[in-house]
Amino acid sequence: MIENLQAKNVDTSYIVQSEASGTGTFVAIVDSSGENTMVGTKGANDSLSKEDIEKIFAQIDAKILLVQLETSKESIIAAMQAAKERGMYVILDPAPADGIFEEAFQYADLVTPNKQETKRITGIDVINKETALEAAKKLNEKGISDVIVKMGEHGSLVYKNGEATVVDAIKVKAVDTVGAGDCFAGALASAYLDTNDLVKAANFASVAAGIKVSRSGGQEAIPTLSEVEGYLVK
Repeated sequence: MIENLQAKNVDTSYIVQSEASGTGTFVAIVDSSGENTMVGTKGANDSLSKEDIEKIFAQIDAKILLVQLETSKESIIAAMQAAKERGMYVILDPAPADGIFEEAFQYADLVTPNKQETKRITGIDVINKETALEAAKKLNEKGISDVIVKMGEHGSLVYKNGEATVVDAIKVKAVDTVGAGDCFAGALASAYLDTNDLVKAANFASVAAGIKVSRSGGQEAIPTLSEVEGYLVK
């Protein structure tokens, strides 16, 4: 796994290795429409401690923290608290839905739920722009300044400073949605760092995720920067 990350130019120097647990492993089941169901175990992710996080944050200097809910609760809260103390912009991708817990929202500057996660958090079934906006406002009331509600093939709704903007999804035939949310999150954080414009970043992320779902596979189906930029200039 580490060699795989290094081959993709990911800095692996802060990865914590466990002698007690194996690496998290999931199997993705993809149906004929490209939708997926995943089963597996988080493995060593659950053993990540507050002390591990504090040690790592003492060594890094970054502007954005992107966090999901696939490690231990204490590590998630510790990372978000450390990021806030350092003035970092904290993006919470609240996945998986069954890992959502309320405390995490108080440290998030931006939250990016999909339809399932939005319903889990707000009780609102997102079926169009109007319901997405209703959900975004409800999330904003939790103290989260920025919200992106992902609407699948209908794009996403960006809510910032009381204004809502719909960013369309690109038109593709969905083959495999495995990793689409992760692709969106990573592309969003990267583009926001470059542009400081949440709508532009969401558009960049939408293109990246759209290209990804048009291909079979996980990491190997994620588009390169040049592929996304090439689509944007069409």
